[in-house]
Amino acid sequence: IQASAKEINNYLGFNPHIVSSPFGRTVHTAKIAAEILGVPNSRIILDPELEDAHGLDFDLLLAFAEGGIYKFNGEDIAIDSRDTNPHNLSYVAYFNSDSTRYIPVAAKKKLPIELIEKMEKLETCTEACFRLENILKKIDSNSLVVTHQGLTQRLLEKMGYSHEEYLDRGQFIIVDANKGVLNPIYWSEKN
Repeated sequence: IQASAKEINNYLGFNPHIVSSPFGRTVHTAKIAAEILGVPNSRIILDPELEDAHGLDFDLLLAFAEGGIYKFNGEDIAIDSRDTNPHNLSYVAYFNSDSTRYIPVAAKKKLPIELIEKMEKLETCTEACFRLENILKKIDSNSLVVTHQGLTQRLLEKMGYSHEEYLDRGQFIIVDANKGVLNPIYWSEKN
C-alpha cells in the first residue's frame, strides 16, 4: 500500500479527496494512503455506494453456486447445486453471469420461497458494475477511490480487460472519467 500510495501521489494534485467504501479493510487502506499522501483523515469520504455488491450474502451465493447447507431463519437448508447452478459455474462465474437473478425452476420448486426471494434481491454483477461506473464518473478528478478488489475486477472485465489483467493486492489503476467514459490511463506494476 505504501509504495502504491507514493506512486499515486505523482498523478493526483495537491490535497486530494479520498473516497472509500465504509467497510473496515477499505477504510484502513484509505487511512494508510491518507497518511502517506499527507491528507488529513477529514478528507476521507466514506461512501456506502462503493461497497462490494449491495446485500451480498457470500454464504448464500456460495451455497447456490456450489451446493451445501445454508442457515436460514434458524433452519439448515440443503441446497443442491444441480438445481441452483445446472451449468456448474464457479461462484465467481455464477455471480458474474447474474445467475442470482435467474433461479432455475427446479430450485424454486425445492427451496423456501423466502430464500429464493432473498437470492433474487441480491444486486447482480451487472448492477454493481453500473453503480461503480456511475460513481466514478461523478467523483472529482482529484480523488483517490478505495474500493473492493472483486468489484473493481468485475468493472475491468466490463471495460474489456481479461483476468490476466486483474489487479493484485496493493496494485492500482488510474481511471479517467472524461466525458462520462471510463478510460484506464495507468496501471501500476504487479508487486
